[in-house]
Amino acid sequence: MSAELLEVTITAGPTAGQRVRINHSPAAFGRDAENPLVVDLPTVSRVHGELRYDDQRWVLVNLSPNGTQLNRRPVGRRPRPLEDGDQIVVGNQPVLTVALRDSGEDDAGVSVGRGSTQDVGATPAPPTKASISPRTKLWAGIAGFWVVVFVGAFLLTGGDDGPQAGINAVPRLTDAQIAASIRAPLAKQEPSPRNAAEHFDEAVAAGQMMNADPKNRFLSYYSYKTALSYVLGDDFLDERDDWGGKPDSERATAQRLYFELQDELIDDVTRLYNDAYGKLADGRYAAAQRGFEKVYALYNDSSSDVYRNALRQRNVARQNQSR
Repeated sequence: MSAELLEVTITAGPTAGQRVRINHSPAAFGRDAENPLVVDLPTVSRVHGELRYDDQRWVLVNLSPNGTQLNRRPVGRRPRPLEDGDQIVVGNQPVLTVALRDSGEDDAGVSVGRGSTQDVGATPAPPTKASISPRTKLWAGIAGFWVVVFVGAFLLTGGDDGPQAGINAVPRLTDAQIAASIRAPLAKQEPSPRNAAEHFDEAVAAGQMMNADPKNRFLSYYSYKTALSYVLGDDFLDERDDWGGKPDSERATAQRLYFELQDELIDDVTRLYNDAYGKLADGRYAAAQRGFEKVYALYNDSSSDVYRNALRQRNVARQNQSR
């Protein structure tokens, strides 16, 4: 099959679910809004990498000192060829999934994720101008008249309710919902002792660096959680699980640290979230925005309800500042 067209699904960050069809090269991805593929995560560089069509094939190029992985294997200095279904990973999180398509292939039957589908490099066809019947024009005029009447009445009666206006558009998470989101296990992968052991070691290494950088607390917890996704059980002491030779004493220590990290994250995220929401309710929008940014920086799992809700609340605070 010809692979002139590359379809990329963004799987992390605020634009998760968006699918982009790329028919020109190169196409950069990163945190900067100017990239064709925007992945707005703290672990992603402004221009993190590129997808290029080179020598009749699509390849992945790493441009960031933070590193990029293809199917969790590091990408070095040389471009790595892309295959259908490959995952591009930054840090410990898949951020893009690619699909190779023929440039003339019909879209019928293609599964589209949450969000819109965007063509990069294509020239959109001009919209067809629909004819409007006289009757439709008449009813549109009547509807427009009543819209003006109701909007005018709303403004005259002072439709803005003050600082509370608009904040209920995004539901507030309860303490129980925050705890449940953080405790929720990741989806189970195909059991792999090797992968489980690798993520186990990553968790231990990040845990040893928590004093150097507080973000390592989340990285340690999330790596432990990822390790658990590659075994059958939901804890480190399940007798069914193969951890690639990890002794019982190490797994017992991991069990204790995992739940300690979990409790600490729940306490701190809940405190930061409630503090930020209180500022939002009081109309202190700049402070609320900074507060919600601290929430999803602390718990940087873009697939979690905590991350997504904090991001939406941040957007509410930002929009209210511009009023």
